[in-house]
Amino acid sequence: MKKAMIGTLAAGLLVIGLAACGVPEATGTPTGGSTGGTVSQGFGSKDASADVTLGVATDDGSGFMAISVPVIVTNHSDGPSNYIIEVAASVGGVRVDTDPLVSVNNLAPGATAEEQAKMWTDDRVTADSVFEVISVTRLASN
Repeated sequence: MKKAMIGTLAAGLLVIGLAACGVPEATGTPTGGSTGGTVSQGFGSKDASADVTLGVATDDGSGFMAISVPVIVTNHSDGPSNYIIEVAASVGGVRVDTDPLVSVNNLAPGATAEEQAKMWTDDRVTADSVFEVISVTRLASN
């Protein structure tokens, strides 16, 4: 009986501890430059897909087949947030490039930030390829 009560108490404390840390928010729909797929829900339960759009991709001119894609993030939540965004390139509807991660930290409510998704590519991916957001995770920042 004591073991069951201690287990129940420990589980309750774990739930309270996790709730106190804040629940991460994530996405569920495609954003700018999408190929028609869906954005990964990630972990959490709130949709942050409206917070992220993609700008026009450019060749960075380094001669190393590097493409830069502007990732524009506007925080539509009520508190400061951290974002982790994954971007992919597609040619002919087929995903062909590695997925760079872009992070934006401590973005105030209503604020906008721009970061670059850098892709080291082969000759299939150019600045004219289709780029899409495949996952967005929004976390409350402290």
